[in-house]
Amino acid sequence: VRGMEMVEAVSAERAMGFVLDALVPARLAANQGDARLASGIADALAFAAERPDVYTDFTGADGQRSAEQAVLLEVSVRVQLAPNRARDPAHTARVAARDLPELWRRALDGSAPFTLVDAAASALTALRPSIGATDGPRRSRIRPASC
Repeated sequence: VRGMEMVEAVSAERAMGFVLDALVPARLAANQGDARLASGIADALAFAAERPDVYTDFTGADGQRSAEQAVLLEVSVRVQLAPNRARDPAHTARVAARDLPELWRRALDGSAPFTLVDAAASALTALRPSIGATDGPRRSRIRPASC
C-alpha cells in the first residue's frame, strides 16, 4: 500500500507538470500576438502617412492627420481596441524596432513579453532630451574628467 501512494504522488506530479508545461506555448503565442499586433498597427499608420489618399482627399499634414485618425478608428473596430489606445503599441513597436532591436526580435518570436518591451521603450523615450534627438548623431553633454 505504501508503494502505491508513491506511484499516485508521482503520477499527480507528472500530471501537474503536463498542465503547467502547456502554459509555456500559450504564453509564447500571446507574446508573439501582442508584438505582431503592435507591429501591424505601426505599419498601418506608416502606410497611412505615406498614402493618405487611401483614406482622405486632404493633402499634406491635414491629410496625414486625417488618414492616421481613420486608421486608428479602423484598427479599433477590427481588433476591439479603443482608438486612443491603439497608438500606444504602435509607438512601442517603432521605438523598439529602431532602438531595441534585440529585445524587439525576442518579442516577435514570443520569448519577451510585450509589457517588458513597452516598459523599456517608455523608459528610453523618457530619457531622451527631445523628440529630434534620434535624427542625428547624439553628443554627450557629459564632459570627460580631466586628468
